[in-house]
Amino acid sequence: TDTPYEQRAALGLYQKIDVSLKGRFFYYLVCLLSKRTRRRLGLVLDSEVDVVLDSSGFAYGDQWGYEKALSRLGHIAKLKSQGTKVVLLPQAFGPFSEKDISGVMKLIVCNADAVYARDDESLGYLKEATGSMDIRFAPDFTNLMSGEIRKEDEVLKDGVCFIPNHKINDKVATGKNDYVIWMAKVISFFQSKSENCFLLNHEGDKDFSIIQKINERLSESVSIVNVVSPSLIKGVIGQSNMVFSARFHGLVSALSQGVPVIAHGWSHKYARLLDDYECVNFNISALAELDQISELYEHIVDENLSLIHISEPTRRTPISYAVFCLK
Repeated sequence: TDTPYEQRAALGLYQKIDVSLKGRFFYYLVCLLSKRTRRRLGLVLDSEVDVVLDSSGFAYGDQWGYEKALSRLGHIAKLKSQGTKVVLLPQAFGPFSEKDISGVMKLIVCNADAVYARDDESLGYLKEATGSMDIRFAPDFTNLMSGEIRKEDEVLKDGVCFIPNHKINDKVATGKNDYVIWMAKVISFFQSKSENCFLLNHEGDKDFSIIQKINERLSESVSIVNVVSPSLIKGVIGQSNMVFSARFHGLVSALSQGVPVIAHGWSHKYARLLDDYECVNFNISALAELDQISELYEHIVDENLSLIHISEPTRRTPISYAVFCLK
């Protein structure tokens, strides 16, 4: 995880010692300590882990490459040899167009005790690549989490929340500052419509760095929300009028609370999420033309677009789900 050690320690969470990060000498030095001493220091060894819950979100597919999948396989195989249970929680998978990566995924699925695909497309990619029928289907797991609001964030109520994703620089943008420039143009467009815009850091230091660069490019800077608590993040999103997000769980937090979205990204996971909420036409490619964004914005505002919750569950979303409709 990217969460600093101090924050994990404050929650009583142990730090797993990683040979690749800390070096073999340090790892073996820790091994010499008694288990009681390691616990007092908040440290655990790989061999002391009983269950691993992989909540990567999206780490297996062509866009991440064969080498990353192979590295994950090595880690999972080692855990299994130690008797550790491995569960791949609901996430996006694929595509797996290269033969090498398909073979690695087959071994990963064989070694895992349970694998959950988050959407139909991911489920199809997994089954095609591995031939396995023992893959479960389950939607995302943050829909029902409640949000909280700090008093200082109440001034952002009914604003437009922008949630950037630094990974777009690697996955989509060709120039170093393409994404920053584009996001600044998008926010400037919304400002020209007299919208109260603000930037929300959803993931950590790398996203925060992008956010700062975007804000510096604006002729009229906006507020930045930089909180760690997921419940506070969801609360800020829930009181917004609209969310423009490249972070998957930012979209989940908006949609599950009835907030209209415009999504942008590089993976099928965005389209499949919006498809679950019957608003897939609000998914655009990163760096899309402003004309397309303007059209979606006008559609939301002019038609007074909102979300209405449907009580009957569906197979794809076996919890309360929502669809866009006109008031």
